[in-house]
Amino acid sequence: SADAMIMSRLFTQLIMERDVTIVTTSNRPPQDLYKDGLNREHFLPFIDLINAELDVVGLNGPTDYRLDRIGDMASWYAPMGDEATAKVREVFFRLTDFDPEDAANVPSGELAVGSKRSMHVPKSLKGVAVFSFKRLCSEARGAPDYLAIARAYHTVIIVGIPQMGPEQRNEAARFVTLIDALYENRVKLFATAANEPEGLYQSGDGSFERIYHRGMPRHRGSLIRYEDLAGHWQKGPVNNCPRHHISNLHRQMSGGAQDVCRPHDSSP
Repeated sequence: SADAMIMSRLFTQLIMERDVTIVTTSNRPPQDLYKDGLNREHFLPFIDLINAELDVVGLNGPTDYRLDRIGDMASWYAPMGDEATAKVREVFFRLTDFDPEDAANVPSGELAVGSKRSMHVPKSLKGVAVFSFKRLCSEARGAPDYLAIARAYHTVIIVGIPQMGPEQRNEAARFVTLIDALYENRVKLFATAANEPEGLYQSGDGSFERIYHRGMPRHRGSLIRYEDLAGHWQKGPVNNCPRHHISNLHRQMSGGAQDVCRPHDSSP
């Protein structure tokens, strides 16, 4: 994108021509910057410059300091309404340090999905994105969209998750794909919904059944397993499964969890 190229030229001038000392932070290591972006090959010399001229320090410590900002706030708010909306709004402002009085001017963004298209992000700031369920799951989207989100943001807020029935089969399937992408990329999730997770989609083809909660208190996240999503599932080590499917609605977990996988003939 134009922003990536501008940043490359700016930092190259500052480092190489002006001898300016640079101190900066990023939610991605240099090699993952502008990953899968259009004409990324023009950006690669800048990554080489970063690795050559700057000291890159990884901060993947055991403490997630984002949790300090949200304190004892929950991650899942049901039912939907003014109170639920106010809670996730507070989460957003705590995580981004944006002035709530200036809420009308929260920036949006355009997220590259592969090299040929992009996705509009209604609210995008400091690694936090806000989407409606309708935008993410009612429109024709797939794994590439959700992986792009998971790789770009450390926290995602989804508002307006409805009660789903047989007529929302496609929306439910997209929702599970989205949750998998967030889980596997360790993305924090906050949501407003019509019901608790286990009650969102109880009937119809591919219903959420035998859902298990486990882990830390609600504000730290609860694990959800969709074991009967496609009819019959099998439990076992994920390394032995040809196609595994692990779902987690709120990523903040402690300790290990039993892996769940589906057999060869399960539907996507």
